[in-house]
Amino acid sequence: EIGYLLFDDQNFSWEIAGGPGYQITNFESVEPGEGDEEKTVIATGSTELDWDITTDIEYTFSYDVQVVSTAAGGLIHHLKTGIEIELIKDFDIELMYYWDRVKEPVADNIGVIPQKDDKRFVVSIGYEF
Repeated sequence: EIGYLLFDDQNFSWEIAGGPGYQITNFESVEPGEGDEEKTVIATGSTELDWDITTDIEYTFSYDVQVVSTAAGGLIHHLKTGIEIELIKDFDIELMYYWDRVKEPVADNIGVIPQKDDKRFVVSIGYEF
């Protein structure tokens, strides 16, 4: 990937990147007669934004997209966004939302096609030492 830093100062940064690539996908389970490996040339793009809203609150946004062969999923998206809050001294809480999407999911060995979207909200508490 080739990237460019659009904006960068003490409290805010934003970068973009993109380019060609090559991907090998290994499937755990596929329909009978289908190969369990897909090799494909890809085009990829991404953006990442970090913003220190206050000294105790940080916002993060990250998005990646890959254009791959239909056999490898077609279009693959990954999004991560959320905030990290410094609670007291070395304790932090992180509230993150993740979204993953595969436009053309591949059926497993009994013909079940996975859902295209996977969404999750993660709450984590950390201690820094």
